[in-house]
Amino acid sequence: MRRDDAVARGASARPERDLKQAKWAAPLRADSAAFDLLVDAVVRLRNGHQDPHAIPGAMLDQLGLDLATARRLLREELELLRSLRRDFFMANVALYLHDDEPLPWQTVPESSPEDLVIRAEEETTARKALSGILAEGDRRVHLLLARICAAASRPDSQLVSWTATQFGVQSDEAETLVRDWVRQVCQAGLDWTAQRCDTTPAQ
Repeated sequence: MRRDDAVARGASARPERDLKQAKWAAPLRADSAAFDLLVDAVVRLRNGHQDPHAIPGAMLDQLGLDLATARRLLREELELLRSLRRDFFMANVALYLHDDEPLPWQTVPESSPEDLVIRAEEETTARKALSGILAEGDRRVHLLLARICAAASRPDSQLVSWTATQFGVQSDEAETLVRDWVRQVCQAGLDWTAQRCDTTPAQ
């Protein structure tokens, strides 16, 4: 995927740079081998691979690890990334995963007061926007949001193709739509969005 396409879909322009330089990512860099595996996985996902655990043999040789150990380290590193920066994880990892990988929705309290303020503002803005959209009663959007919420516990391999059919767009446009809505759901809160979908009637 081209860099500008990735950015348009909510992903970082250079996620590997962010991981290597961002202060929030410092805990990820504590184990150099695990971190190298993480960067490699993120780059492979960006380049079209759908299984982050399909670690190249050259990487295993470089780190001196067997596949089982490397996969365990990568799983732990991905889980840490998810807990540290949910939005980064969603945009740069979760939405590139293979269909049988569960979407990660868990969140953890932010330690930075600035982060808390930003999250609160994003949540308020997203909830206001989604409330207005649901009130409009567009059945397609209502069903799409409900399917995104359901994917938290039950991966939906047909979500993009369903979106393409329902909205009459090509698959790449449908993927962009899904990513945009997932980002808003993450900001508004999964439980809140699911509840609003249940209580707001669709036309």
